[in-house]
Amino acid sequence: MRRRKAVKAIALGAVTPGLFFPDTKENKRDAVAGRQYTTFESPWSQWPDMPWVGPEFWGNRLQDWRIEAGRAVCVVTDRNRTLHWLTCQLSKEAVAFETSVVLEWLNTDDRSAGNRAGFLLGAKGKFDDYRSAAVFGEGFHAGADGAGRLYLGDAYGERILGPGGKIRLVLRAVIEGGAYTLRLTGESADSGKTLGELVAPGIPLDALQGTIALRSDFQPSENSRPTPSVAFERWTLSGAKVIHDTAHSFGPVCFAHYTLNRKVLKLTAQLAPVESIGGYKVALQLREGNGWRTLKESSIDPLGRTAHFRVDGWLYQRTVSYRIRVELPLKGAVAEYFYEGEIAREPLENRRVKMAVFSCNCDYGFPDSDVPRHVGKHKPNLAVFLGDQFYESTGGFRIETSPPDRACLDYLRKWYMFGWSYRDIFRNIPSVCIPDDHDVYHGNVWGEGGKKAPTDGGWGYEAQ
Repeated sequence: MRRRKAVKAIALGAVTPGLFFPDTKENKRDAVAGRQYTTFESPWSQWPDMPWVGPEFWGNRLQDWRIEAGRAVCVVTDRNRTLHWLTCQLSKEAVAFETSVVLEWLNTDDRSAGNRAGFLLGAKGKFDDYRSAAVFGEGFHAGADGAGRLYLGDAYGERILGPGGKIRLVLRAVIEGGAYTLRLTGESADSGKTLGELVAPGIPLDALQGTIALRSDFQPSENSRPTPSVAFERWTLSGAKVIHDTAHSFGPVCFAHYTLNRKVLKLTAQLAPVESIGGYKVALQLREGNGWRTLKESSIDPLGRTAHFRVDGWLYQRTVSYRIRVELPLKGAVAEYFYEGEIAREPLENRRVKMAVFSCNCDYGFPDSDVPRHVGKHKPNLAVFLGDQFYESTGGFRIETSPPDRACLDYLRKWYMFGWSYRDIFRNIPSVCIPDDHDVYHGNVWGEGGKKAPTDGGWGYEAQ
């Protein structure tokens, strides 16, 4: 991480990931650029099985990715499911890089050429922000298809892969003639034997700038229940082109908001789906001098993934720094994560308070980075969100309403996007948040005696 970003992460109280399990390996030197670089590796082998892939990654959709046996598994057979590496990006620099992953094809019933799995490189969203790229990014595709062929963009190689077993995909990018030449190799994950290779020259330099992701792109399964498509493990990324920034991690504390009324503080921490990790601890801590004192501990709600804290007799005449501390017993050690903010003093000297008021937050401008920046200049005393914090279409893929476990994760993904955008508005001031019609997945609620809305024509005005 660059020094400026490191200072910013500390000042804003960003979540601190990977304290015990850094996703880094040995330093190496780029033979052409003459600079040192680090190899980063996915830390999934250190995590227990759970419906989340860790703070360094963002899955589209949340409910479609989970950790199983140290692997990131796409648990559905469907179109364009991606898993973005939040803390690693491909820079603008025209230098070499390399990425690899072990891929296992889980859905062996359909080996059609239309099914593909592998890498998404240089993903970009509508806005120049890693969060926009992580949710909506499009880029260059590389990997293997259901017919056993390697592919780079629209170029395909010969059939070299069998219907079973694991393969290791290795993609190397070098500069030749003012453009990138990509070399994709398929190896046996067991023996290391090279099974096949495909080369694509003349890839424009700006095509490989942005986020990097894993991708599962299958013909939709006709089964009523989700069918796992592929599993990925030992994902590595290295080269002088790689920018690493731990401030881009998201979770396990995604954000927190609070109210203060009549000497009663109520604070809710929004967590990622980590409640299944045995022995976890979530605590509210206050700064005292140069240290921190634990004020309260809480459990995690198994559906909303929230931890609630209530403190009576709060001394509201002063500003107090707080943090949410999370302990997660992982394999071999306990990892700590923190999220920091301030409980603001009440503005007793002012006859009027200043409110920042919001509503109707669709994802057209996600992650809306200009909003917290401009709102902060007004120094509001209170943030009020009056409804439609997200819409049915937020984040793409529409909505999933059953079964309950997947429906909750689908809802949380949209809610996480809201907090990802606006958490720095209410990190240090109280906030009020109430739902409206779209927050319960139905615009313009009229009722009609509880009659079920017809959704065969869509979830828009036809259903209303």
